[in-house]
Amino acid sequence: MDVSRLSSINIDPFMDMIPGDVAEEIKAVMGNRKKMLKSGFVIYGLYDTDLNVAEGALVAQLTGAVATIRSLYVDPFYRGFGGGAMLLDELKMDVFESGDIAEIEFMAAMNSDAEAEAAEFLFHEGYAKEDTSEAWFATTLEEIHLAGVLAKIDTSKAVSLRDADEHQLRKLSKSLVGGEDTFVELPIRKADYEQDLSMVIHNKKGEITDILLVEKEGDEIILSYAFSAGSSIGIGVTLAAAVRKSLEKYPKETKVLIPTVTDAGRKLTAKIVPNAKYTGYVRCVYSLLPMYVRVYGREKEFRL
Repeated sequence: MDVSRLSSINIDPFMDMIPGDVAEEIKAVMGNRKKMLKSGFVIYGLYDTDLNVAEGALVAQLTGAVATIRSLYVDPFYRGFGGGAMLLDELKMDVFESGDIAEIEFMAAMNSDAEAEAAEFLFHEGYAKEDTSEAWFATTLEEIHLAGVLAKIDTSKAVSLRDADEHQLRKLSKSLVGGEDTFVELPIRKADYEQDLSMVIHNKKGEITDILLVEKEGDEIILSYAFSAGSSIGIGVTLAAAVRKSLEKYPKETKVLIPTVTDAGRKLTAKIVPNAKYTGYVRCVYSLLPMYVRVYGREKEFRL
């Protein structure tokens, strides 16, 4: 068996080995060099050199100094022969030689047998285990819409991010800088989110007091960030408004993901959307910082 870097020319036999959501993201950029480079995708295929049969695939995405493994799969028939390790080694070699990547990571959902199995394999291959405070709730538009707390909320004060005051948005971004519980890229830019689904509330002075930022990835809606200068009522209003607007555009069965990183966020989400399924994560990480350098004719290991 051998490993090869995949492109639009040779990826077709391996597409069935890549999860649907990741495959759709790849199809959207594959074949366009500029889009592919901007996406950060690197894709590897494991194949039988004698029969020329696809055996496995690895998809990673390079962002900043981190290479995130989006999917890792080896056909069950070919497992146990070192193919998975070969895919990981190829990724490790490429990102190490680039000099831009400090670590490789994989986020494993604790309620997924497949991802838990992948995590155990990575630990066996030298990856370290890091517990993370990040957790996700999964639900649907219909389940949120029918939730008792939200069904009766008046959303008349909420307006779309598209109609939000630009000056007040910049002002809000500045006020969030340095906040301990701020988990959003600043400054907040309208173009980074679904402008018609994301919602804000202005007070009588025109200031933004509440905001809910929504993203769309593949077939999933992600409620990526919520902030309220007052009480949780404002978050409930923006959430109800976002869901009602989403139902005008997408099927009621559309999956909704809600990432949370604080205990307060988890408790509030569980209260507002009681039927949402909770998923915690474990981060598998391989550090590329331990490096070997030649000093006076001998190799010495050091850590940056």
